[in-house]
Amino acid sequence: MLVKPPQRGGVRMTAEVAIVNKHAIALAADSAVTVGRERVWKYANKLFSAGPSNDIGIMIYNSGDFLGIPWETIVKEHRRHCGVKEFATVADFADDFLSFVKSDKFSEPNAQRVSFLLILMQLFQLVKRGMKYSTRTEFYAALPHATTTWITELSVQTAVFQIDKVQFSRNYRTLIRQLAETVFERKPKREMVDGLVDLSHEYLCRSAESEFSTGVVFAGYGRSELLPSIIHKIFDGKDLNVTRIWTKKEWDYNKMKPGDDGGRVIPFAQSDMFFLFMEGISNQYLRFLRESIKKTLRNKSKELVDAFVTDPHQKGVENTKQDSDNAIILDEFFKEFQRYRQEVLVSPTVNTITSLPKEEMASMAVAMVELTALRRKVDSSIESVGGPVDVVVISKGDGLIWMNRKHYFDIDKNADFIIRKEIGRGATP
Repeated sequence: MLVKPPQRGGVRMTAEVAIVNKHAIALAADSAVTVGRERVWKYANKLFSAGPSNDIGIMIYNSGDFLGIPWETIVKEHRRHCGVKEFATVADFADDFLSFVKSDKFSEPNAQRVSFLLILMQLFQLVKRGMKYSTRTEFYAALPHATTTWITELSVQTAVFQIDKVQFSRNYRTLIRQLAETVFERKPKREMVDGLVDLSHEYLCRSAESEFSTGVVFAGYGRSELLPSIIHKIFDGKDLNVTRIWTKKEWDYNKMKPGDDGGRVIPFAQSDMFFLFMEGISNQYLRFLRESIKKTLRNKSKELVDAFVTDPHQKGVENTKQDSDNAIILDEFFKEFQRYRQEVLVSPTVNTITSLPKEEMASMAVAMVELTALRRKVDSSIESVGGPVDVVVISKGDGLIWMNRKHYFDIDKNADFIIRKEIGRGATP
């Protein structure tokens, strides 16, 4: 195989949550990391402090490294890089972190090339799923059609990254041809490779997230901020002087309008149990309900049309009208169902979180992660969530406080660890 994926099993191998109101932010992260398909270690660090000079926490999920460098190393090197510098806002800190990651300090040609090829490997696999072919002739017909369809769909999306197309083609054309032969199990023609190069370039220029990405969450208070702020970024590949980083979402209580600044439960990575807790039903069941009701309405409409309409042309017209009416009925039902859940389940929980004290916010964050861990323990062959839960509470008055924190060593037996850290910050031992 041309590109060997990192030894991780699946995606979103963690559960993390932020509980936030105007008073504070509680962040919690589990410690499980999946290696290969069957092995799980339960002592990974995914929650970090930005350092004593800034009241900001950093959470990492999904891929544990960037270009082969562990995220823990990157976070702590950035902490050293910042020293005693204070940042006015969380956004300023996040921007500085992004500039640090984009620097030449993290630039290794082979690792960079692999980071893009992994994204393209997943893209080609997605393209293949939408194709049907068993012979070379069918493949030659299916691939150009699929490539054109993908490019058309991507063209309506805004290009976020500027990648020089000539340089991209020069560096990646041969690799794309080899990758295509591996994924499609057929040798594409020259013009097909041209299409795949165009598709690959368009895809990499968009904020399309791959399963090899890393989610990074910055949360806390800048020096000039009186209320909490959370910024969720995605890091997904780097090459050709382009680092694919974009903002997925922001929650800045300093800029929110009255009424929008209530309590929040914000899950990251695996979110199914958080949704179940807040909404009283899982997304999986919602999808099942929608499809089941849709199928029932369609079958009933067909029975009525077959029973009362005899003209074949009129049957087609009536079936189309019935499908349209059924879609309206389905949408109205689920709008009402959502309104009910919001009123009966979500709003009371949000109102409670809005006034929740810091200690209870920490307890709730731990419970949310542990609930997901319990679910994964009984419904999956791999416990992709588990281990000790690290928890911090960040407030304007007290800064970042560790409520739960694991250590791989006994701090009482390593007094020189504290001394080294104090010397590193410029203090006199």
